[in-house]
Amino acid sequence: TEDKASMIISIEGKRSVDGNLSPYKRGPVLIAIQTGATIVPVIVRGTRQVWPYGDWKLKVGGDVTVQFLPGIETKNMTLEDRFDLTERLRDLAERELYKQLNTDIHVM
Repeated sequence: TEDKASMIISIEGKRSVDGNLSPYKRGPVLIAIQTGATIVPVIVRGTRQVWPYGDWKLKVGGDVTVQFLPGIETKNMTLEDRFDLTERLRDLAERELYKQLNTDIHVM
């Protein structure tokens, strides 16, 4: 029997000060390629209202929406694919961001 595990890694590495996407890190993509994991992009909207940047406490009230995008298989990818995959993930997030310009977004 093969052991399986799931993990959540923020590809931005941290939350942005202004709500725009931060630069993407390649570490999560490298881990996924090396393990053959499926990447499930997750879009989280509304976090700036309930958890402003720099605050340690959540605020009461507000809506947070979590959207799971279709999974991306990495089983047949090589380390050379890491740049294209990182760009593909960024493009997916930007498309979702531009769908709702006034909505905060954080990608994990």
